[in-house]
Amino acid sequence: MAQDLKVVGASVPRLDAVAKVTGDARFTVDVKVPGMLHARFLRSPHPFAVVKSISTRKLESLSWVKAVITHLEMKGTVVRGSPIDDKVRYLGEPVVGVAAETEERALEALSLIEVEYEKLPFVRNAEEALRPDAPRLWPDGNLCEWPGKPGGPDKKTVQWTKGDLAQGFAEADVIIESEFATHTQFHVALEPHACVAAWDPAEGQMTFWVSTQHIYWDQQSLAKFLKLPLEKVKVICSYCGGAFGGKLSTLKEYHMVAALSVRARRPVKFVPTREEESVTTALRPPASFYYRIGGKKDGTLTAIDLYCVRDGGPLTANQPKFTLGCTDYVVSYFTCDHVHYEGKSAYTNQSPTAAFRGFGYFEAGTGLEQAVDMFVEKIGMDPVDFYLKNVPRRGALLGADQGVCTTGGIREVIRACADRIGWKEKWHKPGENNLPDGRKHGIAIGFAMGRATMPPIQFAGNTVVKINTDGKVHVFAGVSDMGQGQATGLVQIAAEALGVRFEDVTITWGDTVAPNTAYQGASATTMMSGNATLLACEDAKQKLFKNAAPMLNAPVESLKIENGEIYVADDPKRRITIEAVVSRPGKKVIIGEGNWSMPLAQNQPRAPVVCFVEVAVDTETGKIEVLRLIQGTDCGKIISRERLEGQLQGVLSGGLGFMLLEDWAIDTERMRILNGNMLDYKIFTSLDSTNEAMEPCVIVEDDDPIGPFGARGIGEACLAGAGPAILNAVYNAIGVRFHNTPISVDKVLAALKSGGSR
Repeated sequence: MAQDLKVVGASVPRLDAVAKVTGDARFTVDVKVPGMLHARFLRSPHPFAVVKSISTRKLESLSWVKAVITHLEMKGTVVRGSPIDDKVRYLGEPVVGVAAETEERALEALSLIEVEYEKLPFVRNAEEALRPDAPRLWPDGNLCEWPGKPGGPDKKTVQWTKGDLAQGFAEADVIIESEFATHTQFHVALEPHACVAAWDPAEGQMTFWVSTQHIYWDQQSLAKFLKLPLEKVKVICSYCGGAFGGKLSTLKEYHMVAALSVRARRPVKFVPTREEESVTTALRPPASFYYRIGGKKDGTLTAIDLYCVRDGGPLTANQPKFTLGCTDYVVSYFTCDHVHYEGKSAYTNQSPTAAFRGFGYFEAGTGLEQAVDMFVEKIGMDPVDFYLKNVPRRGALLGADQGVCTTGGIREVIRACADRIGWKEKWHKPGENNLPDGRKHGIAIGFAMGRATMPPIQFAGNTVVKINTDGKVHVFAGVSDMGQGQATGLVQIAAEALGVRFEDVTITWGDTVAPNTAYQGASATTMMSGNATLLACEDAKQKLFKNAAPMLNAPVESLKIENGEIYVADDPKRRITIEAVVSRPGKKVIIGEGNWSMPLAQNQPRAPVVCFVEVAVDTETGKIEVLRLIQGTDCGKIISRERLEGQLQGVLSGGLGFMLLEDWAIDTERMRILNGNMLDYKIFTSLDSTNEAMEPCVIVEDDDPIGPFGARGIGEACLAGAGPAILNAVYNAIGVRFHNTPISVDKVLAALKSGGSR
């Protein structure tokens, strides 16, 4: 149903645009506080060890060392879901923190600290972790326990079944089995995990600046660690220089920096090096998948079976949720009556892992769609026809008890993208099309059904709206803006809901002075904070109407609002400005409150994204070039087209980099990462793909019944379609399948030489 919207969907300037281009935006790395000290950390040289003793005696006579905190002093503190004990569980784990007048002095102090370790046998990967004789990282073993309801035979197995899998395979004309493995990826946010702690001993107040995705988790964790009430811990993240899921955890270093500030009674700043970023903060976890799918010759899928094991690193945080992401979301990609999945997450002594854009379904979906491509090839079906037949329709029941599909524009997007790229004319059998320059041509489609909100009742969006006496509006929303423009989007929603101009709305964001709200992740800010803002505006609007009704001599239910004025619906000439209503002496300040979370009984919105890719593969060098790439989505109502297209196209560097370029190098004898810096770890840049390859996006606006004004978030899903598209396009070009990532030049050459799958 068409909506007459004036601000939502309009082209408006980003609130942070001027500050960013002029350099006035204050990121955490820019924060400077008078009297500020600098923190550095002595880190474990072992991947698994008992810390027997720590001596900082030699630091006591150094006047420039102002505070020290040790690992053993933190025993019992829960960090990233796991309690600190007398062990260190990854190479580089902080053991001693020192605050000194300069970074150089702090580093000098570290060399004087003495630590005695008892080295322990360590676990290199998930395969080792699952062996009966494997060293135990935690007392109850190496499988992560999920405190929720995994549905499996125990609390360490995530499992879900629909229908009868045996029946589904019995009905199949063709059965495909496939394995797929994904590698580790660094987040490479341009701003590292920086933090500044400023303890005010007079007020008993901690102010903590941090580059984060959830200021409230940091507030709660630090308050508990420091034994302070929440109101005495203020966390600020006005600008976050990239995160991609890697800044959802309150690091052990954050706790130690806060403690150093309290002990020194001075502000303390910590900015990790790029090597520290890669080793101790967060990585995309590697995972292994097994698929078995069955279907009929007409393309109908009769059974999908998925098994997943992921390497979760040494800590609990996000492990079970990632496994769910690998399973829950992927089984909703296609309509199928008989589905089963099972997933496990293993503790290892690799570096800590974390959420990463696409949170499991990017990896698992890429492997699933390769298996589907194998099935489609086996039955001789056009891949586009297969997707048109099998992607869910509006109202279709989604997998894993996630309700029904709320999007109806998927097929329109697929058809439009296929027409744009010239699918009917260009699609060919694998290896059968040579370009004029001799390279092999490949073309493929990728698809994803990503999340667009958070799980029911687990998280809530909270917003407060205040109507000032000049008729202007101020929004309090505790979101961290990581570059996507969330704050601008919330201002658009508020302006639309209250019938005022965009420029008449201001916002406080990235500060715990605003109400506690859901973290910025899971592509959910539009849904969670957007709906909360909408509800807060509705609350404020009803209070405005109540005050305006006697002034207009009209009942409340007859009033409308637009252009900063309240008027009587059947007599529009009877109107009054918002300013006139709120500026009357003696009237209460009008404040609207909004709280929104997904009800259990409600369907969970999903964000569909389609990606069509053409590639050229040089069989002499192994180089893969992306010739054309078209992204399409049914995003519901567009809040801002510019920011939407920025997400759809900008995120591709991460997806293409993961599939073609990025890879870590690790010395498994010491568990030492060898390329944890920006020089040796190669990421996708503009030099790796011309702008001409990225074509304008295909966008369908089929309103979501749950989202604000019909909008839904697509931040992660727009990454996930690129993986399978690249994987299957390379196969279409050279007729060789790759069953692990990335598809490097060396792998391509080796596969061509051997003539088989890799």
